[in-house]
Amino acid sequence: MFANDWDKLSIKGTVHRSVNDSGDLFVKSAGDDPRINFPLLSFKANTRYLIDIQMTSSVESRLQIYYTESTQKTRALSEKNSLRFPVKKGENTVHAFIGVNNLGRVMRLDPIATAGEVTIKRLKIIALD
Repeated sequence: MFANDWDKLSIKGTVHRSVNDSGDLFVKSAGDDPRINFPLLSFKANTRYLIDIQMTSSVESRLQIYYTESTQKTRALSEKNSLRFPVKKGENTVHAFIGVNNLGRVMRLDPIATAGEVTIKRLKIIALD
């Protein structure tokens, strides 16, 4: 469904973005909350998904994944429809399972919630059912 397609991502916030020689996405945030917006996605109804992330962080923080539901009237993201994971300084692997029956098309990843640097080696969304 999605696998390291860095060019398809929109990155917001006070950030610098680049791809290193290994093909990893590097994001340097001068403010808080760098936001990585996925392209509009087509999720299947009644299907669980795995978001597989491998990254390195320069800071201890929190990773948050926001998603919409297809029954929403708008594409607005909310804390209610989000998953949070601790981020430690150094290597991090996150496996986020989303079991919402009717995922909407909008998803966003906030890899850290503060100023810092993140190198994302792997970012995949995989259908499990």
